[in-house]
Amino acid sequence: MFKKIIVILLTIIFLGMFVASASAATYTISNSTDVTTINKMVSGKIPIKNNNFIKNGDVVKFKPGNYKNLQLIVKKSITITKTNKKAKVTFIGNNTGTAINLTNKNKKVNLNNIIIRNYKYGISGIINSAKITKMTFYKNSFKGISIKGSKLKITHNKFSENRISIYVRGKNNIISSNRINKGGFLSPLILINGNNNLISHNKIKAPESYAISLYGNNNKISKNTAYKCMNGIDAGGDRNSISYNKIYYIHYNGIYIEEGKYSTVKYNTVKDSVSGLTIWGEKNTASYNKLYRNEIGIEYFEGNKLFKNKFKDNNKNTKIEDKGKYELYY
Repeated sequence: MFKKIIVILLTIIFLGMFVASASAATYTISNSTDVTTINKMVSGKIPIKNNNFIKNGDVVKFKPGNYKNLQLIVKKSITITKTNKKAKVTFIGNNTGTAINLTNKNKKVNLNNIIIRNYKYGISGIINSAKITKMTFYKNSFKGISIKGSKLKITHNKFSENRISIYVRGKNNIISSNRINKGGFLSPLILINGNNNLISHNKIKAPESYAISLYGNNNKISKNTAYKCMNGIDAGGDRNSISYNKIYYIHYNGIYIEEGKYSTVKYNTVKDSVSGLTIWGEKNTASYNKLYRNEIGIEYFEGNKLFKNKFKDNNKNTKIEDKGKYELYY
């Protein structure tokens, strides 16, 4: 009897999957279609083909070419991509507006393999469980990606000359394996505000910008590389983990814990910075870090714990600061 119930349940699940896949459709769009029509088709205001409106599960593929001043509003769980691997699809704005606006908070969206350039925002909105991968963001005047949501996966994208590359507010997000080159003056290129996020394997080179800035609790910043930036990693909050990052030639702070408690900083390598590691707050721990050729290896408030760090060729290895002196400025 039990086996029969299992077989029936599996059959129902299989049929449900079959029906869902059968109902999903793939649509192809070319730049011979005018911008207003494309915008309306993707948003669901008019049929996308043969009196069919776009629906959850559909795939929208753009043919090769430039698409000028598109401003897509995505309300369904869809995939937006290009027709094939060799195709080059570019959305080109006029330094205003948003190329792709996500307004379906609780529906999944997949975006991949599109170039977005010269908008104010590349992708923005409120959404959970979106996947943004293998996109290119170039010269967007404010933010490449600006999203409020959870369970986002922002991976394997390229950013160049956006003021801020990635801004995410939310929890349980993954920002990984992105490549960032150049950004706004004194702007953070990856800016995260929230809890339980993972920021890993990103590579950043931006002489006038802060590489990674994070505010929240229980976040993990691991295995990133920051090279020739104003600041490397800035973190505020409690119980954050900063580990195995490589940070070179930083104008100010390699790693900066600006506030909070119980964060751990370990197994990082920081070279050729003004301050390799700066720890404010209290009850934070720094261990097993390599600090080479910095003006100051580790600068910290009393009440934080340091052990088994390796120092070499710093002008000064450690420096204890007076917390009261800094509080006068706030």
